[in-house]
Amino acid sequence: MKEQALYHLMQLRARQLQESLTSGQRDALSEIRESLHIERSEGGYLLRWRLAGIDYRYRPEHDNFSFYIKGDGKKSSAETADMSGYREVNWRAAYSLWLEIYKISGLDVDILHESDALAFSKRTALPDRKTLSIDLIAAALFAAAAGLYVDINTGLQVLLCTFIMLRLAGCFEHVHLRHRTRLSEKVIIAAGTLTPILFGAGLIGLIPLLLAMYLVCLAERSGNTYWFIGSGVVFALAIPYLLWVAATIFICLLVLMRLLTLVDKQRLRLNSVYSFSFGFIVVLLVLTALVNQQWIMIPNTAPPMLHTELSSLLGLSLLGLSGLIAMAWWISGVQYYLAPWFVLIALFVGQFVLLLSGHQTEVVSLTALSGLQLFLLFRVLAGFIPGRASTGKE
Repeated sequence: MKEQALYHLMQLRARQLQESLTSGQRDALSEIRESLHIERSEGGYLLRWRLAGIDYRYRPEHDNFSFYIKGDGKKSSAETADMSGYREVNWRAAYSLWLEIYKISGLDVDILHESDALAFSKRTALPDRKTLSIDLIAAALFAAAAGLYVDINTGLQVLLCTFIMLRLAGCFEHVHLRHRTRLSEKVIIAAGTLTPILFGAGLIGLIPLLLAMYLVCLAERSGNTYWFIGSGVVFALAIPYLLWVAATIFICLLVLMRLLTLVDKQRLRLNSVYSFSFGFIVVLLVLTALVNQQWIMIPNTAPPMLHTELSSLLGLSLLGLSGLIAMAWWISGVQYYLAPWFVLIALFVGQFVLLLSGHQTEVVSLTALSGLQLFLLFRVLAGFIPGRASTGKE
């Protein structure tokens, strides 16, 4: 039984290690994974695998794994807390064992990057200051250009929208793209935020919508209930500006999250879904009451100067991009965090609803996502071509 537990642990650890590898590097790891065989031997384990037609074997000198410790009988809360440490010990020991496998196979061990985050766990690292600084500088440059050529208010909207967009793009690094976004790619993403301005539409309603989707991704990675409440709250704040798309994306995410709790309770708790709904409903009720009392006014956004045919073409193009990216992501991506993929599906459904309803203002507002969608499409398609995956270096 323990050898089976170790086998599944090694497979799970390998999937996490694949996130930081390029397409060519993943081929070797996949070949080892598929041929890996583990059996009990002399009180320890014997590992066998095959790579490039050569058979390898390795027997670790020490058994650093702890499986089925106190698995039977009732446990006190203190014992349960102690047992939570076994999982982390096993996770790190599996990484060390993969390093040994790579050494014996004559592969470069430096390409295997350690991560303290347990697979399907709720632990996550905060964004590093360098990445945050680059995102802020890129957003500030585009905001300055918009402020000079349009007005200061538009510049501030571009600043917030671009920065949140870049942070949202960063969430996909952990699930599919396997390496950081390059500076040239950040420029493409940021340039997309200027598209609605060219058609005479504002970005004020898109800011809370992007922030809400970003918070959903952070909530899954952290597992913190307050992140889920916060994302629901911000979704409600987007309703007065982008009613159709904000409501559709929220409902779609809610349904997907609920389905996930039915399939995999370890990855997402039902309490998180309730928190997400609670934040949205409470703020929506408060906004409705304030509007009825005429304490606040629903913003009246002027429709963009755009022909119906062109608006439909834009909506259809965005719809096709979202659908293609969502399907390709599932086929080629490393399934580690699901919230970013849920966001792609929700965007696809939201754009489909807009295409049917014909709300030009909301269709044009979503063109700000065109840079992000083109970036994701390029990365996804590159993942299908051997040797075309980017190294992620500046």
